[in-house]
Amino acid sequence: MDTRRFSHSFKELFNSINNINQYVDLRNGEINWEKYKALKDVLQKADKIEHLIHQYWNEKRNDLNFYYYIGLHYNSRLLADLIKAEQIKIRDAFVLQKKAMEPLGKRIEYLKTQQRKTNYSQRANIGVEISNLCTQHKIYSKFSNLLGEMNSNYHERLTYQNNLTRKRRIFIGKNFGIKGMEWESRIMKRSNNTRK
Repeated sequence: MDTRRFSHSFKELFNSINNINQYVDLRNGEINWEKYKALKDVLQKADKIEHLIHQYWNEKRNDLNFYYYIGLHYNSRLLADLIKAEQIKIRDAFVLQKKAMEPLGKRIEYLKTQQRKTNYSQRANIGVEISNLCTQHKIYSKFSNLLGEMNSNYHERLTYQNNLTRKRRIFIGKNFGIKGMEWESRIMKRSNNTRK
């Protein structure tokens, strides 16, 4: 096996995942339209990284190297962790967005009640305020729906990545004798300990 190719493959994968991590770190905090678009980019970059992992995995099928496959499994796991971290941010932003909409909705209802009780000139002023609040509420609602959809996309992508990672773990456990079985057993114990 060409160890330079082996080393280059992992550097490329680690750098790709690290670049997404840096991209993610720059976007901490409140999510806005630009950050929403960036979240779409993260999914696209995750797909490209998975494509590389898949490509490297298939290239080496005839040249079984235990550590090479462990490295690819590790990269697959890192990618799943990254997707999960982003999904949590999206979910939290979705919850914040819904909370931000609540006072607007209450204010609109209150003003509608007040509008019915007032004279014509006051109704017009209240109507303008209601209109402005409704526009703002509509924007929040649209963004909230987009975040909900994005959360579903991330969840689907995470499930897919976890399944691939699981299949890779099983492959290593089955194809590398005792060393592979022991490694898989350690991975499963760690995984079970983290869930507790």
